[in-house]
Amino acid sequence: RALAAVRPAMTPHFLGPTDGPLSAPADADDFFAGSGHVRILRHLEQAIAQDDRMVVLTGDEGVGKTTVVQRLLHGFDRGAIWCVSLSATQLDTGELPGSLARAFGAPAGDGSPAALHAGLRRHLASHANRRTIIAVIDDAHALPPEAIGELGELTSEGPLRVLLVGWPPLRMILQQQLPLQPASLSCHLEPLQETETPAYIGHTLHRIGWTGTPEFTAEAQALMHRFSRGVPLRIDRLCNRLLRAARKHDEQTIAADAVRRIARPRLDDSAIPMLTSALDELPSGWAASTDLPPDSELPRWARTEEGPAAGAGTDAGIAVRRRRIPIA
Repeated sequence: RALAAVRPAMTPHFLGPTDGPLSAPADADDFFAGSGHVRILRHLEQAIAQDDRMVVLTGDEGVGKTTVVQRLLHGFDRGAIWCVSLSATQLDTGELPGSLARAFGAPAGDGSPAALHAGLRRHLASHANRRTIIAVIDDAHALPPEAIGELGELTSEGPLRVLLVGWPPLRMILQQQLPLQPASLSCHLEPLQETETPAYIGHTLHRIGWTGTPEFTAEAQALMHRFSRGVPLRIDRLCNRLLRAARKHDEQTIAADAVRRIARPRLDDSAIPMLTSALDELPSGWAASTDLPPDSELPRWARTEEGPAAGAGTDAGIAVRRRRIPIA
């Protein structure tokens, strides 16, 4: 397993990595079955089964998009799907057709865009018998406009299907660049709900062999959700720092005051919270109580009056826009 590389030496009471984030690169076996994650997974499975040409998955950094996609692909018969994965952040302008051709093993011809497109179509058509051919492009919000247009051309004809994964601006980029070729399925993955965070904390810690000590109090878990806003990557990093601090001070219980000490928001309260191991830095007035701090003392992103409560609505944890796939 990927986490073996960060598994620390065990002590009688404590377990946790000594440096670096708790989370390792996403692995299909590490999938956490949060309500939104499971719904997104089912919609993506249906889209691929229906041979949709372009599918879009968006979500903020750290919510678990990559893990969902890896679980999705892990669940398909290898003989029924041929998939390659690319990251848009590793592509220079104009490199997408060539990168796809190399990834699928298609001939490059003279290297011109027209030759790359034609060669890729012929190559994929020759291997498309009873197989779904899909390119997963991560960080797709970083694709240049011309690459979006090329994807539209490649998926309009031929067997290639595309799953675009990226941050929320990706949806607006696609609407601007491909107004006449909208995605058949557009999903947005939301963070965990507050009721799911304790289960996720147990899930992510058990991956590295945690057996319940040190124990996280209910108040600590509630505050962890509030600081992280339910984003799994932030929870992983916060767990890492809390375990290190507990081991350092020989503590068998992690309470809310420890969470306040470890999680300190940036001065810019619109930014993602910075998680730090500085144990002596506390916002004024927070040290005397284990209750949640009042909204007036929290940065704007953590206040309860901001937007609907987590879990509100009929389809909590997921936002889906479909064009022709019925919602179950």
